[in-house]
Amino acid sequence: PTPVDLKPRFLSTAVSLDDNEASIELALTVASHFALEDGTARAIAKDVAQSVAEWQSVASAQGLSKSACQRMESAFQHNDLDFALTL
Repeated sequence: PTPVDLKPRFLSTAVSLDDNEASIELALTVASHFALEDGTARAIAKDVAQSVAEWQSVASAQGLSKSACQRMESAFQHNDLDFALTL
């Protein structure tokens, strides 16, 4: 993950022919192209989001400083995480 001030949230390998935005909503709209049913795709997104939501405590436990965590915050905490947690 890269903080957004270094690199915007776009995919280098797009999942859609029309859009390369890193977006949970986009991923869900193309899930069937990857043989995933909507419910399965949503469950995967939520599971990953729940794991990612713990990133700061894991980073701290691994010895990352508070300033290093603050530096990386935009790579993990954003609207897509909030959305995926509601699935």
